[in-house]
Amino acid sequence: MGGILVYQKNRQIMPDSAGQSRWLDFAADLEQAARRLERDHYRMILIHFENGEKSGLSVASLVRGMPAYHLTPMVFVAADRRYEEMAFYEYHCYDYLVKPIHPKEFVRILYPFLVQLYTEKKENWMRVRIRGSAKEICVNDILYLESANRSVMIHTRNGVLEIPYLSLKQCLEDHGGVFVQCHRCVLVNRNFIERIDYRERRIELPGCRVDIGRRYEAALHREFDAHRGLEENKEWRNQ
Repeated sequence: MGGILVYQKNRQIMPDSAGQSRWLDFAADLEQAARRLERDHYRMILIHFENGEKSGLSVASLVRGMPAYHLTPMVFVAADRRYEEMAFYEYHCYDYLVKPIHPKEFVRILYPFLVQLYTEKKENWMRVRIRGSAKEICVNDILYLESANRSVMIHTRNGVLEIPYLSLKQCLEDHGGVFVQCHRCVLVNRNFIERIDYRERRIELPGCRVDIGRRYEAALHREFDAHRGLEENKEWRNQ
């Protein structure tokens, strides 16, 4: 998933405070912009008009001509207001900035989008260290997490990773919307749960099963019986 695409021929125009963000991608011409737009899906398009040239309008037309970007927020950055009416009435821009621009103006525009992207990144990816190297694991690939010997075993659809000095508590704090605790030593990905057997106290996942601790059984009932009748849910999960 892309962040913010910045079209400008001279990257020095972008203030350092914003240009250093890892969420920004840059395109210097129409062809490069087209390739990036097709490769990723950006949340915002920021178009610079340099020295009165009009290539930015071609990029804006390209963006609005792609169904995936029909409503994507777009910002024009120009030396004067000659394109302002066109920006809002023809291209439905989010904002229009006139140079010179104080870095705070870029922060005002970009900050809400960067916060959203950072939040989504934190929720969808787990950053860990393996043998001194940083690694990111897609949370949606994890079946369950199991703590053992001061480490956490991350069971994914492609294998098992052992991460030392990681705690289930931290995993639950960072990704509570994905994982649910079913045992003192186990977190399961709620999206992979195929069946909960309360009588046998176990949860079935694709190709494996994990135990339910007695102290977590009531919480699981509340978690998974909230949106249907209790008896109907018990029958479905124990069939």
